This record gives sequence, structure tokens and C-alpha cells, in this order.
Amino acid sequence: MIELPSYDRAIVEEIDDIVYRINLEHDVFISALVFGKDELEEGPMSESPIYKIIQREGIPL
Repeated sequence: MIELPSYDRAIVEEIDDIVYRINLEHDVFISALVFGKDELEEGPMSESPIYKIIQREGIPL
């Protein structure tokens, strides 16, 4: 999961391109979840099971 200060479609598209290249070059499948900080703090995503697992088990970088 990638948290952006605010959701920016252009940045999300750049991230998608990078992930796509990594997947092809290394024969892997990585799926990036990208959210704006406001979506995570105020939207329904704040109660999502996947978000709660990421909060518990994720490693901030």
C-alpha cells in the first residue's frame, strides 16, 4: 500500500508504470494499492479489513 499526501491521478499512473515494469522484468506479480491520506483517515477505507491488516502488519518506509 502506498499512501500519498493527497490522491493524484498522475502520480498513481507513474506508480502503475513502475510496478508494471518490475513485474515484467522480474517475472513477478506486485499489486500496489494507492490512496490519499484523506481517503484513509476520513473515508470508508479507514474501516476496510485490508487497511486494518496493513496497519497491523505493514512496515512503514
